[in-house]
Amino acid sequence: MGPLPQTDSTRTALLDRWNQHGVYCYHCTAAADAIPLWRKKAVGALALSVLVGWRIWPAYIVTAGCIGVLYALSLAEQQLQFQDFKHYENH
Repeated sequence: MGPLPQTDSTRTALLDRWNQHGVYCYHCTAAADAIPLWRKKAVGALALSVLVGWRIWPAYIVTAGCIGVLYALSLAEQQLQFQDFKHYENH
């Protein structure tokens, strides 16, 4: 028996959520597949609300909502890939 092989013990490799869990989880995979679709819908609604925004005041609310949805989608996409964990921040 020889020595054990080297492992990748970098922080990024240890906290890689996608390759450790998301690839095998039906719910995570479905969420990752749905993000581009929802992003496309939000961009379309944003474009439409900007085009008619100068005529109808509720379009301003839709514009703000679409920007919020796009921000939330980018955060969700990041969380599916990697999230740094620092134990001292949980207390």
